[in-house]
Amino acid sequence: MTVSYIDISEAGERGPSFSDPLAVVAYIDTLRSRPPFMFELDSDTGYELMVGLANEMGFAQFSQLGTGGPFFMTVDPQREYDQQLEHDFLAGGVDTPIDDKYCISYDKLREVVLYFAKRSERNPNVNWEML
Repeated sequence: MTVSYIDISEAGERGPSFSDPLAVVAYIDTLRSRPPFMFELDSDTGYELMVGLANEMGFAQFSQLGTGGPFFMTVDPQREYDQQLEHDFLAGGVDTPIDDKYCISYDKLREVVLYFAKRSERNPNVNWEML
């Protein structure tokens, strides 16, 4: 299976493709110092993982490529979140607000990305909310 990286923070620049799941995680590790932004990981099996990345946290949204949903967002029921708080992630040149509820720690986000890169599926060890 191959996973392609697409930086959607600005114009949707296609980046590298990976067949090694550990290489995907190593690549996103290098991006943590950027201001919060979004990218997509598209698998050749027809699924995508949209990821919002900030230094210590982020979010993931899983869906089938080219469909209008359903969309599944990460949630961490063990994390207290602020119902009024949103985090901005750059997408399409615009800061896009994401509810604090959908943000998870960077370590959990790495697990989500690694699992997706291996299986092109949602990580069953992470909670997901269908939108």
